[in-house]
Amino acid sequence: MFLSPMRSLGIFFESCRYIEDLCIRGSNATKDLKFVDPLPYFKVLEISDCCNIESLLISVENLVSCTYQGNQIGLPFKKVPNLSELTLGGAFCESFVYEPNKHSSYSTQLSKLVLNLHTAVRLHSFICQSQQSLTDIFIARFLSFQSALGEIVPRDLPQLYALKRLELSIVSRVGRSLLFLTSLIKASPQLQEFKIKINYIVPCCKPFDSLIRRHMPFPEVTAVEANVFEHENLKVIEMVGYCGCASEDEFIVSICKIAATSLETVIIDTDCDYYRDVPNFKQLLIMYKPRDGKVPIMKGVKTGTVDPIEPTENGNLNPFDAKKHAEKLISSFRSLEIKKIVR
Repeated sequence: MFLSPMRSLGIFFESCRYIEDLCIRGSNATKDLKFVDPLPYFKVLEISDCCNIESLLISVENLVSCTYQGNQIGLPFKKVPNLSELTLGGAFCESFVYEPNKHSSYSTQLSKLVLNLHTAVRLHSFICQSQQSLTDIFIARFLSFQSALGEIVPRDLPQLYALKRLELSIVSRVGRSLLFLTSLIKASPQLQEFKIKINYIVPCCKPFDSLIRRHMPFPEVTAVEANVFEHENLKVIEMVGYCGCASEDEFIVSICKIAATSLETVIIDTDCDYYRDVPNFKQLLIMYKPRDGKVPIMKGVKTGTVDPIEPTENGNLNPFDAKKHAEKLISSFRSLEIKKIVR
């Protein structure tokens, strides 16, 4: 007898009434899920990479931490009064940033928030699944696809009045402005710790570079357009994936000015390298990202017509150069009485 995932989950909870933690990851069979009281001990839930999920309902009074990385599925959180830690990714994460009013019923109570703004990763997955070769037709097909969310600066901001820690993991192109992300700091008046991890896409040909520029997961704003405000509670800033480009320096300096009265520590992590992340299409792109235990490709990689990293004379950057550049940047903060760490 075949049981649907929802029915199987119901039987599972009936048999395990004391369960506290549940993770569902990479399930193609999962389409509809409900987590509804009475679940008196259930506190931690993760649902990640379930690409066929169609509906999700979460109404658990004692739930404290939730991770959802996947499709846009409406609003799954109905009754979660104790939810304080949230991790979001995929299209639902975009909705949280660009449609904040839909999430205001629970965003105001969060104390820790992790946003994985990796819109471009969906492009990677599509390329990996494609059997086409890199032809003019292939490029034209992708160039005709527009990313609407990445072109619009939202009028409203998420309501994060209780947030103490914010972590952003983003995919970007080297040199692209990061200043839009300061708007999330502005939306979090109680914020004390801010961490950003950057994974850079390095396209290997000009047509694909144009595509990447139009598929970034957040809009690009200038220094004139960026929010100007003061933050009185931000104490720690950490950037992971620093490569030494001007947009990173602009972002760090901007946050230091915003939190000048409260800032205590600035951490810059430069331990990054080049990786091949799309094995079926190695000629299209590589990634410059924090080391993750994988074997990187050769430092100083050349990428045809597009120079991957901008600050150095030869158009490339290695971790030593980034560290040297970071130390120079952070030494310029002489007027701030802060702890400065470069890794």
